[in-house]
Amino acid sequence: MDIYGIAYMGYESPNAKQMLDYGPEVFAFGVNESRDDGSVYLTMDDCDHRIAIHPGEQDRLAYVGLEMKDKWAWETGIETLRSAGFTVTVGDAELEARRGVYGVAQFQDPAGWPHELVYGQTYSTGGWRKGRPHEGFQSDVYGLGHTVLTAGDTARIEAYCRDVMGYRWYIQGLRKGGGSFWRFNNNNLSHNVAYGINPSHQYGDTSTSIPHMGIYCNKLDDVGVAWDIVQERYPERIVMTLGRHMQDPVISFYSRTPAGFTIEYIWGEELDVPDSPYVERRADKLSLWGHHAPNGMSL
Repeated sequence: MDIYGIAYMGYESPNAKQMLDYGPEVFAFGVNESRDDGSVYLTMDDCDHRIAIHPGEQDRLAYVGLEMKDKWAWETGIETLRSAGFTVTVGDAELEARRGVYGVAQFQDPAGWPHELVYGQTYSTGGWRKGRPHEGFQSDVYGLGHTVLTAGDTARIEAYCRDVMGYRWYIQGLRKGGGSFWRFNNNNLSHNVAYGINPSHQYGDTSTSIPHMGIYCNKLDDVGVAWDIVQERYPERIVMTLGRHMQDPVISFYSRTPAGFTIEYIWGEELDVPDSPYVERRADKLSLWGHHAPNGMSL
């Protein structure tokens, strides 16, 4: 499939409105205030939005939007999913308007996570209105960034990623069979989506293990400034301290938002992973330094 990146992610939370402050203050996100439907729409660039938080009774993932190249790629993607036995529902004009796209088609992956194939994101000529001083994000190259989902069946999820979606393999992680990390067909980020394997995961459970998202900044200093803000104002929301990963050697920290999902805030000097001469290898630990869990939280 001609997937270019994660277009957006949507969550539900009873604390949705708190993201109006936390998103811009900590991460410099902008706010799309053009709608009055009770949801919070956060921006990272001139696209309509990249993160949506809708009012809900519990914290949960609502959808992951996958950006297709164009109308033809979108239609082909729908046909591919249906041919593979997936139920696909094409959204109406009202849903297209809510997502800010030309077309949206909804389906669930083999683990029950809700996805949307979309194309034609709306963008604003007014540009990005940042929440605080910031040098911007790498969303023009990588889309929103990455996310990590949970699955109970390794073989089934790998067949879906490789044979249905056409994702490209990256790594398994620290433990053989413990996960799978994938790149989209038109994206050289180390991983756009990953699945952590948990045999107890129940199909359609979108609230027990709420997927985190990885957001890529243009400048290391912007990660450092955000890290200072979290330490000084919201230390209880630190999930993992500032550190550098091994297999994906970026510098980042993790913060649990008021809406229940975690954001990994990232800078990396060389993010592209070529198809060749890349060889899969396993690191002996998660991070070279840092990434400690001071509050006993987990992703």
